[in-house]
Order: sequence, then structure tokens, then C-alpha cells
Amino acid sequence: MKYITLILVLCLSLEAKDTIWHGHIGKSEVYMVLPCDPNDKKTKKDDCNYGRYFYRSKLLDIELNESLPSTQEHSYRLQVKHSFDNNHTSEELFELNYENKQLIGTWKNKSNILPILLKPYTVTFNCDYIDECFNAIKKKFLTYSRGKTQKFPKLKKELVWIHEKNSNVSMFRLGNGFSSNIRNILNPIFDTHHTNDAITYLTCTSRWNYGSGMEVLDNDITYLSKDLIAYSQSLSYFCGGAYPDFYTHHTLYDLHTGKKYKLEDIVVFSDHMPKNTNDNSDVWENYVNNLQAKKLRELGFKTKGIDLKPQGEKDTYDPYIIEYWQYMDWSYEKEGIRFFLSFHGAERCFRGDNYFIPFSRLKKYKNKSFPYPWY
Repeated sequence: MKYITLILVLCLSLEAKDTIWHGHIGKSEVYMVLPCDPNDKKTKKDDCNYGRYFYRSKLLDIELNESLPSTQEHSYRLQVKHSFDNNHTSEELFELNYENKQLIGTWKNKSNILPILLKPYTVTFNCDYIDECFNAIKKKFLTYSRGKTQKFPKLKKELVWIHEKNSNVSMFRLGNGFSSNIRNILNPIFDTHHTNDAITYLTCTSRWNYGSGMEVLDNDITYLSKDLIAYSQSLSYFCGGAYPDFYTHHTLYDLHTGKKYKLEDIVVFSDHMPKNTNDNSDVWENYVNNLQAKKLRELGFKTKGIDLKPQGEKDTYDPYIIEYWQYMDWSYEKEGIRFFLSFHGAERCFRGDNYFIPFSRLKKYKNKSFPYPWY
């Protein structure tokens, strides 16, 4: 899922001497990651000029920035900002000194002062990058509880929604009415999905209000039959950077095999559709960017009663431009497939614009290997 690689930060290799620390601010248990190793003689005095930490009780990442340049080796001043204005007065100040292989110092917030004692955290599990290791620690503390049961009486099926306490993120699992075989296949996938969602929420931070950079992260069922289940994930977030962002992604699974469907598994626009492989990438790109995109544009325009020609609209985008029809998101629905046009970052305000194409128009392009009928 693309939104996870964009909003998880600190992608620094462990070989770069990044370090994880564990200890307390006052009586509160915390974990901290820094881009330096004070015990390494090659570490310069200004190497530890940023980082992040989380409280064991909340798990929300809090971003640390340099307050003042270090005046001596093994002495670090870091701050938590609540504004993108660099002149904004720091509300939390960390003053740390490296002594006897520990970080010792104070945390200050206005008139409140608490002692800090942090010790190096030894990673005992497999992970390749510092953010992966840091998040793996956090995963151990995620807390799940059973929520509502969503019933589908006509299908005699139930979905059980599971809630993660720290992130407030919910995700469904297959319940009664689904075979034990498909539950064993798909529920572990949904488990992983749920965990990744929770970590995405907890690692999304903003100077404007740290720990609440993820405004929306919702999973919703969009289609369910005896054969298929489809759901959408909607996100709205500001994890730092130049601007906030949002998007929705849709997924379709087979309830007999557990297969996750791609668009080409359902509709094809060539008798000799190329395979999407690394060795065949140029041919595949040509198929998607030309034949598939143009055919979907034609069908989408016909469904909406729009002439297949440039629209000439002012102060907006022109849906005739073929780039909007390449690599679209899509949602499988009861009577057809809804296609969401693709927009780059500067045109994010148009995201959500879509063209519903009924199965009656797609019938001649149905992939012969797709096993389920269109009524």
C-alpha cells in the first residue's frame, strides 16, 4: 500500500550507527531513536540533532529537533516543536549527556522538570532498518479488543471488527458463515493489515499537533457476496512536509481461494494481454498506458454520455487527458466497476472523481479466467 512508504519516516540503515534507547522520563517509560551512536568515537558532537520517541503508555511518535547546536561532545539539546514556525518557542526541551554508556539529563516543559535516564536498547529480533526496528518494538505493545459484529443475514455471514486501543484503528475479520479454510487464509492477512494500519497511525506526526497527524484512517466494506469481499481504506493525514494529503484505496479478495484480484484478472482489452513481469515491463506499460487506459476512457465517457473529445474545461482538469486513466484505483461493486481517476500531488483536490462502468458495458472484455458471473 503506497500510503505506508510515504508516511513512515526515519528510513535509516542500522549501519549508519543509529541507536535505540529505553528508559524513563520521570516515572514514564519511553523508547527513543537517535541518528547517532555516542559510544562511537567517529560520532561528531552535532550528529544527534534530531530523533523521535514514544511513551510506552501511548505509543504515538513524538518528533525531536535540535534546540541549540551542541557545545561539547556527548551533550545534546533537543526540543519538541508544536509549530512549523522555527521561531516558535519550544514547549518541551531535552537536555541529555552521555555518561557511563547512558543518556542522563532533564526534560523541561515550562515550569515542569523531570529527570531522564536512558540506556541502549539491544535489538534481539530481525530487522533491516532503524524505523523497522523501532516499529517492531511498538508492535509488541499494540492492544486489540473485539468490537461490533457486522451481520449480513441474507448471506448468513458475519464480520467481526477488532479495535486497536492506542491508534483507535479498527479492521474486520471473517467470522461465522465463512469456511474455516478461508478464515485461516484471509484473517492473518487482515491481522497484518490491521497492525500496519496501527503503526502507520502511530508514526504519523506533525509539528502542529504531534501524534495526531493521521486525521482519518478508516476501513469499510464496499461489497460482499458468497464469492467475493471488497473493502476500501480511506486516509487523511499530515505527517509533516509541505502539505497534508489524502486518498482512498480499494481491495478485492476471493472468498474461496483467498486470491487478491488485480484489474487484469477481471477485465482484459487484448486477446494477447502481456504478462506484468520485470522482463516484460515495457510491453506491459504500453498495454496499460495506451490500450487499457483508452478503452476505459471510452467506456467511462459513454456511460456518462460525454463525447469522446477534449472537454476544454477551464480552471479544472480535462478528463479526456489520457494520463488520468492510467493506473487508476478501482472498486468492484454489485452492478459494475467504479474507476477513480489518477491525479498527481498538485491536483489532489480532484481525487475521488470517478466513472462507474456497468458490467453490461464491460461484458465483452471480461477475463475468461474470472470465475464469477455478472448479473
